[in-house]
Amino acid sequence: MDIQLIPVTEADREFCKKVHHIAYRPVIDKMFEWDDKQQDVFVDSDFDHCNVHIIHYENHPAGAIGWQDKADHLWFGPLFLLPEHQCKGIGSFLLNQFIDKAYIQKRPIRLQTLRQNYKAKKLYEKLGFKVKSSCPIYWQMEHSKEESDIC
Repeated sequence: MDIQLIPVTEADREFCKKVHHIAYRPVIDKMFEWDDKQQDVFVDSDFDHCNVHIIHYENHPAGAIGWQDKADHLWFGPLFLLPEHQCKGIGSFLLNQFIDKAYIQKRPIRLQTLRQNYKAKKLYEKLGFKVKSSCPIYWQMEHSKEESDIC
């Protein structure tokens, strides 16, 4: 699969906002009233703190992805794909790379997703993530290779 992860520069901030807004608005609209300024704050925080990279698929910007290496786990997210690049296996491909990285490092991989983002939750569960906790807004999920190997 022709996917490259390119570290963001300040020039990519607006693209990250655009892709977040396009990808997440349907989910946010189900849960809250959309507020551009508040959503921009969330994107800016991810952009500044989550090791964000632009996802290039077949040499075209397709979305954004971030992660954080924590002491006891790998934190995955955000992951935003433009609609025309969804359901092509890009998310699964990238998640599997992070699962492999966490396995090699003998650490679980954790993430959270909005409770109305059923499409994302289904993908995460398909790849072996389990809901570890939840609140009215999020599901917190974890993938642990040890749990996946039990069968």
